[in-house]
Amino acid sequence: MSVDFVYHFPLPVLGVATPSDLIKDKACTPFNIGKAITLNGFKFKEAQALEKGLVDQVGNPQKVLGEILSWTGGQPFLTQKLCKLTIEVAKTENPLSVEQVVRSKIIEDWEPQDEPMHLRSIRDRLLYNKYRTKQMLGLYQFILQREEVDADGSYKQMELVLSGLVVKQNGKLRVYNPIFKEIFNQNWLNVELKRAFDSM
Repeated sequence: MSVDFVYHFPLPVLGVATPSDLIKDKACTPFNIGKAITLNGFKFKEAQALEKGLVDQVGNPQKVLGEILSWTGGQPFLTQKLCKLTIEVAKTENPLSVEQVVRSKIIEDWEPQDEPMHLRSIRDRLLYNKYRTKQMLGLYQFILQREEVDADGSYKQMELVLSGLVVKQNGKLRVYNPIFKEIFNQNWLNVELKRAFDSM
């Protein structure tokens, strides 16, 4: 007689969600089913592994890495992408500064250049629920105009943090980095707010 055993291994899940996104049974609370994990961006010391890839590609790799981090705020995906773009451009006849790479390869005409998709994911997360879009954009505008606001743990703030557009540091919310500030600027906000109000 043979017995077959079937093992079920939990699959890793990657993404962002608020507790209420995960809990359909209102009798459960987020405190008895899971644990929040806060992920922070790269600090200079943590990003030094990326510096190795810049060696022999750019002059003064440490300085270039510092400039990259000042643009990305340490946001992991953007930091790695900007390192890669900087190396690609350094191999051409007319190498560009980090700022020129950011402006020409990420910020200007950003939507078609957003490969693999990152900036469009942030935009889509802000705009996916037409009933909450105005609130999310209003809160983002408040942060953008004031540079930072007190974090209060509200659902709206949590949603905005999960979009990736803002970051919570030292009890304050602020725009994650200068790249996001330039792409998702007041002009972009004006267009999206008008669309949100016109669709209601």
